[in-house]
Amino acid sequence: MNRWQSFKNTHKAGFRLLKVVKQIDRDLIPLNLIDAVLTTALPYVALVFTAQVIDRLLTTDYNRAGYYAGIMIATLLIIGGLDAIILYKTKQSQRGLQNNLEILIRKKGMELEYDVISDSEALKALRNAEEAAKFNGGLGHLVTTYKDLLKYLLSAVTAVVFSVIFCLSVPNTSTGILAIMANPIVTGITLITAWLLGLQMSKHQSIKIKAIDDAIAEKHYIVENQIGYWIGEVLYDTESGKTIRVNGMQELIDKNMDKFIKEAMPLYESMGISSGKRILSEGLESGLFSIVTYLFVLVKVVTGAISIGALTQYAGAFLQFHQASSKLVWSESEVNRLTKNLLPLADYLERVNKRYTGTLPIEKRTDNIYEIEFHDVSFRYPGSDKDTLHHVNAKITLKNKLAVVGRNGAGKTTFIKLLVRLYDPTEGYITLNGIDIRKYNYEEYLSLFGVVFQDFYLFSASIAENIAVRKDYDAEKVTACLEKAGVLSFVSTLDKGIETVIENGTEDAIDLSGGQGQKISIARALYKDAPFVILDEPTAALDPLSEAEIYERFDEMVADKTSVYISHRMSSCRFCQDILVFENGTIKERGAHELLLKNESVYAALWNAQAQYYA
Repeated sequence: MNRWQSFKNTHKAGFRLLKVVKQIDRDLIPLNLIDAVLTTALPYVALVFTAQVIDRLLTTDYNRAGYYAGIMIATLLIIGGLDAIILYKTKQSQRGLQNNLEILIRKKGMELEYDVISDSEALKALRNAEEAAKFNGGLGHLVTTYKDLLKYLLSAVTAVVFSVIFCLSVPNTSTGILAIMANPIVTGITLITAWLLGLQMSKHQSIKIKAIDDAIAEKHYIVENQIGYWIGEVLYDTESGKTIRVNGMQELIDKNMDKFIKEAMPLYESMGISSGKRILSEGLESGLFSIVTYLFVLVKVVTGAISIGALTQYAGAFLQFHQASSKLVWSESEVNRLTKNLLPLADYLERVNKRYTGTLPIEKRTDNIYEIEFHDVSFRYPGSDKDTLHHVNAKITLKNKLAVVGRNGAGKTTFIKLLVRLYDPTEGYITLNGIDIRKYNYEEYLSLFGVVFQDFYLFSASIAENIAVRKDYDAEKVTACLEKAGVLSFVSTLDKGIETVIENGTEDAIDLSGGQGQKISIARALYKDAPFVILDEPTAALDPLSEAEIYERFDEMVADKTSVYISHRMSSCRFCQDILVFENGTIKERGAHELLLKNESVYAALWNAQAQYYA
């Protein structure tokens, strides 16, 4: 890839990242642009007016000198004051940038459909985005670097104007070595040559350091991910804490932590060495260029080409030019490095949902007459080369209580995921009242289902908010659902009742047992009052007595709704009128409990295998 293409790719990525900044804070980029202009103007204003003041003082024109000094001070105060205000506002915006970015990443995760975020590549992208957000100052550092890039560019252009004026100044004498040196052509060629040599040195050093930084960054990601896993996901997780202590895993964790911390230390040392080389290189280049420019400025003064006051003006301008051009190279290199390492952030935030969603509204029926049918449905998970479901045909009829059973991995949960459209079929299609479910509005279609998954999740909010899934809720309805789910007696003993907060680390919050949490998740499904109730292993975390209580209330809980019940516990099937038996991704049998027992096939084998434990 040539340099021009690399330059374009760098800034194309940079502008993608700046769009993310704009999405978070619309003011931050304009504030930095204004700051770049003001900070560029400050030194040049001082140089121009200082030259005028010195020349007037040398000619004893004190009034004029005072006049220029006054204008200079007033201008510098105005520019400095404005810049201080801009800088203050910029710092305020940047303080919230990181937190707001993390919120944006999380919101994006909620916006993305389940099939987009559930595969390993998507989870890796999320992890990389989170690490990128923290990398070397994150987006805030990128904005600052772009500001510096603009500032140095403006400064270099301004200095070029001063340099041209300087080179064109003609000496009063036309003979001697000094006159030759002060000649506009000789001066111009010499200064350009000195600048190009310095620039080449800067580029050479920049390429070497960039290669080092890239290698460091690549290793940094791997090590930081591992450290983040052991600290964030193992040590701070209460569930893993039990496993760690019971199995005496502290030594294993300590060794893993020590290993990755030891790997991290050389990386940080390398970063420090890289930074030191950069500073040393800049110092050498600056020194060499300063010697050449000061020599030629003095020659111009001696030969009468410029005034003594102009000496400070042009010497300062050349210094500004060298610093700006040198730092321009470093800033460009820094932008390149940052964009490369921050790009996973933009990639993740630009992910789009691929699922087609229709516009048809769901018919609101008080009689709950909805019928769903699978038509020759096959499904393969993303990244897999094997179908999980094969040519499934099934109809879920009105107000039917349907059990879905089978061995682990038979396809039961996948069947439910397709039913609630967390995924779309790889082949075949699913209809609601005869219409392909993909033609319906997705949100409206989901409103038909109240689901309790085995791996339920409760949020750090009040019990009532967890059930109603909103801030404003019907307290009487919440209480009724808790009673149906068999957990009201427990909630009633709490000081704050349904207002009690679950697991947020505050003094008044409570930790629920698995059974209590599962009952509250059942109450959540009941509160939704959807025409379809889906219970995926809803009693897995319950003791036998609580399980029996749920089964006894099963008819009351689902009332006139269509219910789908998934369970490994075959005893639950007696409460259902219809049973689907999955085997190796297909429906092997279907029928009522007694009929399936008589068939003496898969269902009977599963039933008899469990029955021996209760004999």
